[in-house]
Amino acid sequence: MCPVSIVCPTTQIIVSPGSNLSHMDARKRENLTIVELPKSRSAVSAPPILVASTHTVDYCCGNCGAVLLHADVGQVYGLLIHCTGCGSYNSTEG
Repeated sequence: MCPVSIVCPTTQIIVSPGSNLSHMDARKRENLTIVELPKSRSAVSAPPILVASTHTVDYCCGNCGAVLLHADVGQVYGLLIHCTGCGSYNSTEG
């Protein structure tokens, strides 16, 4: 049996069959800002998910919702991320 994913606007919980939900950590989810890629800038691509730190916030594509980055709040600035899922460019600047 496959894991079940429960998604709401701020939290995603992935539950494996037979697991106890009360023992799981839920990550906060934040959508990144969609931008056009400036001609003088480059971008990194994700997924696979970029990891700045663990057990933190899931930063998601502002267009399709794919998780692009795990980082602490305020940890990553000035990064452009190209979503490999939908092709959108996302900025870590709010």
